[in-house]
Amino acid sequence: MADAAAPAEIYDIFSVDQKPKPRKQSGLVYPRKPIEAGIAGTVFVEIVVGIDGKVRDAHVVRSTQKELESFAVENVEKWLFTPGEKNGKAVATRMIVPLKLSGNVKQ
Repeated sequence: MADAAAPAEIYDIFSVDQKPKPRKQSGLVYPRKPIEAGIAGTVFVEIVVGIDGKVRDAHVVRSTQKELESFAVENVEKWLFTPGEKNGKAVATRMIVPLKLSGNVKQ
């Protein structure tokens, strides 16, 4: 018998039959300091999309600008997805989301 407290298995994005699909990606709220400094870059955020479509365990795996990392994670954590599927069932899916950010983003 499976332990009820054990976390559900997390599948890699390449091992699911149906990849998670974005349902709600709120507009990026870009911090004022990087805008004023003209800082731009790309942040790669690893996330787990749960079977409920909510993002969890978001963290930066790579970025070109350290100043943008916390901003990227905060924004991605607000997104909602249609969960990934394996054998017709919703499953938790691990994936990496690249965010290209520039000082041209409006607040």
